[in-house]
Parts: sequence; C-alpha cells; structure tokens
Amino acid sequence: EVADEGTPDRNGYGVGSKALNLPCPPSALVVWSNKQVYIQVKEDGSGIPIFGEFSLRVEQETGVAWVSWQPHDDETEHRGDASKYALSSRLCHIHSFRLVRPSMGTPQVLVNLRSGGTHPPLFFHSGGVNEFKSCLAEY
Repeated sequence: EVADEGTPDRNGYGVGSKALNLPCPPSALVVWSNKQVYIQVKEDGSGIPIFGEFSLRVEQETGVAWVSWQPHDDETEHRGDASKYALSSRLCHIHSFRLVRPSMGTPQVLVNLRSGGTHPPLFFHSGGVNEFKSCLAEY
C-alpha cells in the first residue's frame, strides 16, 4: 500500500528500529536505487543529514523483495556512527509507504512496518520519489 500525503507526521518513529531491520542478502539484485537519499538522525529534524543509497532489491533465488538504505562510505568515515542507521526490510514486513511531498522542502518517504514501528524518514534530495513509486508497484 502506498499512501501519498501532503504533510509529514514525525510522531512515533525511532531511529534504529530493530524490529524488522534484517540484513539484505548481498546477492540480492538491485532493481532500483537512488544515491541521494538522506536521513535526519534527530526526530525534530535539527540533526545533520546523513546521505546514502536507498534501493529496492530482489533475491534472485527466492524472488523476495527488500528495501534498503546504506550510508555512503565517506559518511561512515567522517561520522563513525553513521553505519548504525543503515536499514533494510523485506517488503512483506512493510505495511505501507507514506509519500510526503511538501509544497516547500524535500520529498520524503516514511516506511511503516507491519510490527507498528517505522524507519526514519528518507529524504529524496535530488528527486526520484515517483520513480521509486513506479518501481515499487511492480512488487
């Protein structure tokens, strides 16, 4: 399910949600990615953004689809804690994606898990929300 919202709701998510933050198998094929997606490490949006790659991946053997966000290597080098914010979830563990397109500001995607938790918002610095939505519709 993809909900398209106009304003963000920052209540109820937590950075480093461990409920379904399983490692995506390295053999999974990347079917879509955007290397200009960042997260804010403070829930109030005052933190420094951490840039990384957000991707949709599929395990070739099983057909299981995943979403994954990994900080860029240079982010981890300069901010030793950046790797702890990496996230990945199987699509079957995700309840919905909430697309937020503010009239001013950066489009973002909120990942709502079936467990009731959420991953931190993913901000699409250079666009790509529509491409993600189109690719996601195939899975």
